[in-house]
Amino acid sequence: MRSYVFVIMCLFCVSNIFSQEFIIAEEYVEGSPYQPTESYPYLFEKFTKGTAYHKKDAKGNMVLNVEKFNIFLFDSKLHHINEDDGQKYECIVNDIDSVIIDYTLFIRHTNDIMLEVVVRKKENMLLKRSYVKGVYSVGVERGNTKYRVVDKEFSDKSLNVFYQYYLLIDGTIIEANKKSIEKYIGENKVNSFSKFVKLNKIKWKK
Repeated sequence: MRSYVFVIMCLFCVSNIFSQEFIIAEEYVEGSPYQPTESYPYLFEKFTKGTAYHKKDAKGNMVLNVEKFNIFLFDSKLHHINEDDGQKYECIVNDIDSVIIDYTLFIRHTNDIMLEVVVRKKENMLLKRSYVKGVYSVGVERGNTKYRVVDKEFSDKSLNVFYQYYLLIDGTIIEANKKSIEKYIGENKVNSFSKFVKLNKIKWKK
């Protein structure tokens, strides 16, 4: 049974955390020497050794994959550096559940986008998608596999990073907005939920 209590707890966290997150984001843009560019639209300044956690096999074993990873901000997907040619490629993540890069946990969501875990309370989480606009990838083939890579024609122009938030509640990922949460909790709880939002002065755009 879906827990309305969990929804309230997560929303309470969101109302207190969102302002902190944007302060951190502003400090990151203003104080950090690194900022993604058109020619390097990645979340981290360098491809960093990380661990990808795959789904368990038939015997219950979890396969680990350690490589140099990064998040491609064009579509928020996982990229790695290929050891053979040193080039950056989109990872094939059909059997990947999550990945840790530079001590940061990312959860795979629909269409293989990677969501950063911002806050975690047991199995419930506040997640964040980081992305940029106006940057495009191009298709390449290596062997029989198709990849998406950065279009090398772009310049070193700096890019602004945008964020989209999600809630993971009881194993279900939903967007952190009023419409999605009302659908999740059901029509019979919408009125009490609206009162809660008004009482706590939750601003969805923030």
